[in-house]
Amino acid sequence: MNTGNASGCIASLLPAGVAVETGIPGEYASSLDPLEAEVAADRGNLAKIVFSAKECFYKCQSLLSKRFLGFHDVELEVDPDARRFVAKPLVDLALPGSLQFEGRWNRSGGHVITAMALQAG
Repeated sequence: MNTGNASGCIASLLPAGVAVETGIPGEYASSLDPLEAEVAADRGNLAKIVFSAKECFYKCQSLLSKRFLGFHDVELEVDPDARRFVAKPLVDLALPGSLQFEGRWNRSGGHVITAMALQAG
């Protein structure tokens, strides 16, 4: 269950995204591709992290691309130990190729919080 989210611009005028998720990890299984589902099965709450990170990416990119994307239109690299993720769109967003979608996540009180700000590479 998505209980709160936000998107907006930071001082650099590049979009930012934030997502906060609650619920149980199984609720997020439909947002995972097969490899992500395999990793999530091994890591418990990783399914919630992946779902939230994809929501965060969507909010961040949508301010520039004005495109609706599905969960399977983005691939994630998640580093659970560093609490970082990189989102890689699988569709052409017609955005400058130098933009990087990197974010961080944290857990607090049963919630997963993800945040991302676009960076010029």
